[in-house]
Amino acid sequence: MQVTLLANATWLDEELNGFRHLTVGLFDEQVRVAQVVPDNLPLSDAMACGERIPWNDTAWPWLRKRRLMDLADRLESLEPDVIHILHHTLWDGGLRLAEEVESAVVLQVSSDDDITAAERVKRDLDPTRVAFAASTQPLARAVAELVTADFTVKTIKPGVRVSTPGQPSAMAAPAAEPPLCAIISGRQKHDAHYESLFAAIKRLVADYRDVQFFLDTATDGDPSLWKAARKHEILPNLSMVPHRLGHRELELAADVIIHPQAMNRSRSMTLQAMANGIPVIAHRDRWLDYLIDDQTAWIVEEPKSSRWEEMLRHLIIEPNQGEALGARARQWVGQHHLVSHQITETVALYRKLAGEAIKFPG
Repeated sequence: MQVTLLANATWLDEELNGFRHLTVGLFDEQVRVAQVVPDNLPLSDAMACGERIPWNDTAWPWLRKRRLMDLADRLESLEPDVIHILHHTLWDGGLRLAEEVESAVVLQVSSDDDITAAERVKRDLDPTRVAFAASTQPLARAVAELVTADFTVKTIKPGVRVSTPGQPSAMAAPAAEPPLCAIISGRQKHDAHYESLFAAIKRLVADYRDVQFFLDTATDGDPSLWKAARKHEILPNLSMVPHRLGHRELELAADVIIHPQAMNRSRSMTLQAMANGIPVIAHRDRWLDYLIDDQTAWIVEEPKSSRWEEMLRHLIIEPNQGEALGARARQWVGQHHLVSHQITETVALYRKLAGEAIKFPG
């Protein structure tokens, strides 16, 4: 079987590590893989497995579609059985490309934006050659409600590598300096959620001047968060994370991951943090079934600064509680989000869609 993974920088910015796991896992299953990736992807971040086909993405949908169609001759020579399109902005061009090379298609559904895209394109899809792979059960249910029963909609949970329980905890000891290093990962616009968190941080740094927060947003260039941090006088304790493809792996060096808003998208990096025993504090998100209060994360229901302050102080004063949360999350992720499970389910979907019989050893 030959599978083409079609990605852009927007998706890889969040899922570079997950892309590596998927590529290597498919290669281990003796699936021939071609990677259609941005031409500016550094060679150090590219996977050595299979064919690498660079392409130049653009913000213009019509130009993006044309550039994808320019890949038709090269892809046709590979005779792909399935094209797995990993981001909704690539669906239009990717579907047209798949039709040109006579390939089946898997549309990845990882966010509410993908649900919106599914609503838009559903009337033009053929259930005999197009299937959906959703990262969570709520996303899968939403897609299934949009399309007819003829379509295959499968929940395939993102897989991550689970650290050994005996390894040192990611949480710092009470006497460590600084007492807390936190990553704030959310969307770019300042809103009531960020306002409540920043107000909590202001009160926290009044008592713990060495705590450090690193702000990582989906995109950069919007000054609203910087202005809000300046208003709350927390800039000495808050750093903006510079953007580079793969930079989000730096989150795994933090003491705690904070999602101040509903992210509305599945993130393998959050799951990887849980698998590493890093505590996660997150706003409730209806799309993410892996956010389970006091099991995998501490959940915030409303944007109240008192709640944020309470949990952050708890991590400083009683770090063993953060360690216990991280241990529970690591155990849960180890049961539900293994890479091996993801690859098994993905290959089964490819084979069902392509009509290829499953080959057994010997």
